[in-house]
Amino acid sequence: MVQREKKMKRTKHTWSSLEAHYGEDSVRIVRWFMESQQKRWPRLIKGELGPNHSRILDSVETLDKLSRIDGYDLVEEVEPVLKIAAKDEFWSRWTLTLGSLRGKYSKKSEMKFVNMQMSLCPPVPADLVEDPEDILEDHFTTGCRKWCDRCLNPLLAQSNCENGEGRDFASELCKLSSTIVTKQKRPDVSKLSSDVNSPDFEEYSLWTHMIPDDFRLVSAYVEWLETQDWLQPVRPSHLRFEGKVFQKFLFEKQKEIGFDILLGRSLH
Repeated sequence: MVQREKKMKRTKHTWSSLEAHYGEDSVRIVRWFMESQQKRWPRLIKGELGPNHSRILDSVETLDKLSRIDGYDLVEEVEPVLKIAAKDEFWSRWTLTLGSLRGKYSKKSEMKFVNMQMSLCPPVPADLVEDPEDILEDHFTTGCRKWCDRCLNPLLAQSNCENGEGRDFASELCKLSSTIVTKQKRPDVSKLSSDVNSPDFEEYSLWTHMIPDDFRLVSAYVEWLETQDWLQPVRPSHLRFEGKVFQKFLFEKQKEIGFDILLGRSLH
């Protein structure tokens, strides 16, 4: 990891090459924040903020780690906090580069971004937060109990969440389930032939016995998360279908069962 960072700093970059390496959102957020900070603190941030400026490179590397290692969603979680921080007298002065966001004041303290987030975007009081189980019950008209027991409760135990974060886990569970149901090409049971030897019945049997539905897939994902010490604690953003963590699990699961979980096709 350190060698990769040194290599990136030695390489001559363009904005396009940074976007290709770190993603468009990361580079866009860094450029906006650092340009805003330079206008506010021109005596402290000097020089042209081009793609090879040390503050730019440190910042995109840190945002990459916040997303890839810490599990934060850059657009939905990080950018809103930075927009407030850029206008805040204290945080603006003490965040002259985003490269400091993962720093800690001591081994036992939270990293800087967590303190910034708690200071600028305090959580909703627990007595005003909707109960996570109510969210699941509204979404899953049947089977709510199994989603609580096999998915929600283990996630809450892994995350040690407080101050209403359980609501976010429940909401992301509902979204993940809906996305899987939408993307999977499972046969329509109402159009199933009564002939057990028909091709559509064989296809239905394949989907039923070999390919997990949304509940089985998500519960397997929750169990998988428990074994991934490198990303603890688990965060609600880890439940996003398009996220790197879920896609890593999906790739491993498909390799394990030998089928494309979304299309129902054999991988062999």
